[in-house]
Amino acid sequence: AGAGQTDGGDVSVTAGAGTDATGGDVTVTAGAGKTAAGGVSVTAGAASSAAGGGVTVTAGQGSTTGGAVSVTAGEGKGTLGGDVSLVAGLGATTGGAVSVTAGVGTAAAGGGATVTAGAGQTDGGDVSVTAGAGTDATGGDVTVTAGAGKTAAGGVSVTAGAASSAAGGDVTVTAGQGSTTGGAVTV
Repeated sequence: AGAGQTDGGDVSVTAGAGTDATGGDVTVTAGAGKTAAGGVSVTAGAASSAAGGGVTVTAGQGSTTGGAVSVTAGEGKGTLGGDVSLVAGLGATTGGAVSVTAGVGTAAAGGGATVTAGAGQTDGGDVSVTAGAGTDATGGDVTVTAGAGKTAAGGVSVTAGAASSAAGGDVTVTAGQGSTTGGAVTV
């Protein structure tokens, strides 16, 4: 789109509506290559004196089921599969946040949020949740809270993995070391 003295022009790509059937799709596909395939890059605009532009991906509303948003890294035929990375922006004062929230169910159950490491032929992948360090003040907290309920509250379950031919996994809870007093573990 064209540049402007005040506002730049917009670029809009819209598929056609289907009045009695299915609406059209919008497909963006990078080119295949022998040595490396092309990439697809979506970058919001920078602002010299205000907030940068946002990138929003929203699935369509449906009268029965809403559309899905799926982000899938590429398969690696020979060695490693691709990564999916969500990284919040660096801030001169406070960094941005990464938030994953399951959908609300207005008449039934809310959606679930699941983080599952990949299975492997030798070792399974790890799931690691680490709060940020505070260089000059307090480190961040990791909080796991089960949901309240009218008939029964939700539970918190931590289970070590079973091993078919060796020792089962351990569950270890360790309070932090302190220069004056160490942290406490309360059960």
